[in-house]
Amino acid sequence: MRPEILPGDKLYISALHPEELRIGDVFVFKKNGRLIAHRILKNFLHERRFLEKGDGKFQPYFVDYEDVIGKVIRVERDEASRELDLPSQLLRSRFIAFCSLNKYRLIIFLSQIKRRMESIAF
Repeated sequence: MRPEILPGDKLYISALHPEELRIGDVFVFKKNGRLIAHRILKNFLHERRFLEKGDGKFQPYFVDYEDVIGKVIRVERDEASRELDLPSQLLRSRFIAFCSLNKYRLIIFLSQIKRRMESIAF
């Protein structure tokens, strides 16, 4: 989640039901015995899972509702603290999620075009 969250940062988590989380929220979930904090890109309500991605990662992954621990509401680094639940932060977070998901889609689309162009090269 660099640069939003760095190793050693202290995270404050609010325990919420997964249905209360929104696109752009930074949430904590368990995967392979580890706790991970990533951003929600899409909510698949009927399938009871999220599409999530770390800000510094390329590919998004699915997380089931039952693996969700809660929502990150504050990050402390050194002597500074940043609230993630403020309206301005929520808007910023949703914008980052939108850009992140569409950047991934654009890269996949462009790589498909590149492969097609290489297959018809003279």
